[in-house]
Amino acid sequence: MRSSLLSSVAKFVITDYAATSLRHCSSCRRVVAALQQASTSMENYEDRVKRFFALEQVEPDVFRTSNLGTLQQSSDKAAYGGLIFAQALAAAENTVEDKLKPHAMHSFFILNVDTSIPVQYHVRRVRDGRSFCTRTVEAVQEGKIVFILQVSFHVVSCSFFFYTSVFRFSIVCFLGISRFATIGGSSRQLQGTPKVRGQGARPRHGVALEFSAAGRSRQPGATHRNSVSLPKNGTPRPRPLPTDFWSTLYLEPDSAVHQDVMPVVPSWEKLECLSDVIPWLKTEIAAGRIKVKPALEHRLKHYETRASQKNGDLFQIRLTSIDRHIGLGEQSTSRTFYSWVRSVGDLGDCEKLHRYLVAYTTDGPMGGSAFRPHYGNGFDPSMIFSLDHNVWMHKHLIRADQWMLFENTSTVAGKGRAFVTGKLWSEDGVLLLSCAQEIVLRSRGTVSKI
Repeated sequence: MRSSLLSSVAKFVITDYAATSLRHCSSCRRVVAALQQASTSMENYEDRVKRFFALEQVEPDVFRTSNLGTLQQSSDKAAYGGLIFAQALAAAENTVEDKLKPHAMHSFFILNVDTSIPVQYHVRRVRDGRSFCTRTVEAVQEGKIVFILQVSFHVVSCSFFFYTSVFRFSIVCFLGISRFATIGGSSRQLQGTPKVRGQGARPRHGVALEFSAAGRSRQPGATHRNSVSLPKNGTPRPRPLPTDFWSTLYLEPDSAVHQDVMPVVPSWEKLECLSDVIPWLKTEIAAGRIKVKPALEHRLKHYETRASQKNGDLFQIRLTSIDRHIGLGEQSTSRTFYSWVRSVGDLGDCEKLHRYLVAYTTDGPMGGSAFRPHYGNGFDPSMIFSLDHNVWMHKHLIRADQWMLFENTSTVAGKGRAFVTGKLWSEDGVLLLSCAQEIVLRSRGTVSKI
């Protein structure tokens, strides 16, 4: 009873009216943030995630939300860019059919988003095609465009292959042929196939081809053309296709398949979260066994503050190299960082919710690969924020509540900007998505030794 009463009071206080009315008072903003945190702690994890992406439709193709505060934000007022990115994606998906899945997203961060003021997402239907469609989303706050996202959607459950399959099946039924080759590539032979003089039966599309021993060593069988998957070592392996007709109709053919090989890093089971390491690190510093610079002490306080709020963050991260992450000791010149990520709690089977949460986490860790190599080499950042963010989803079915390896690399930095790329891998070596962004990177008059 008491818990439900407190939850009701918290939800009343943090209504859009209250948040908007109190935004000019710093003390009131802290009170609102504390009440938001109290309300958050009373929810289970899945409900908390759903709350961030439950957008209110105020007009056709216009969606609104005031749920903008997370622990990932860089200040008390500025919203986390990954949340705005994911919410804009959710708004775009609200305007397309379920068969359409996002595969490419390109965005620009224009102005800071104030967490105390509601945001409206205006969706423009740029194009609706049979296989692809395009949406543009503008995030508007107090009449100003603060963020722009372009999303391309692709039909993955059905394709031109479906229609050709139906046509073939109709012809076969009309002619009354009892034995025919299945579209998935069965090795059964067509009856009445015309012959070419001096040759065997002419192979039809979809029928397994026969090669000599030498030919088989160089050329894959046609039956495996659509059934190649890649394990960790990059060597293709065949996977069985559906043998029934209707399953084959909905199979998207892949005329070319390849992917990068997943890097070899320590398993997440052998690593610890940063929040678990900070208490030990503070003890070592207090005892004088580890000496740190003032800038590092400031960062540790920031990490400790975030780590103490266990109900606030949506993702947990296990770093393969914590000392490089926080700038402890002399740093190497490597600009590639690896971390294992997954949701803090378990989620249900809502495909969209997993996709939004994965999109949410791609923004935060990326910039670190640009400035963290310089931490222990005389560089002290004063301003870091994303200028843009781009994501390409190679798989539309991604589970955010399973461990994934996030690989981030910065290829170039200069003129106050840095470029970063990222790859997200499943634990069994499947490349789930790729991403890229450019960030602003400025210092307090310090210059890196690298």
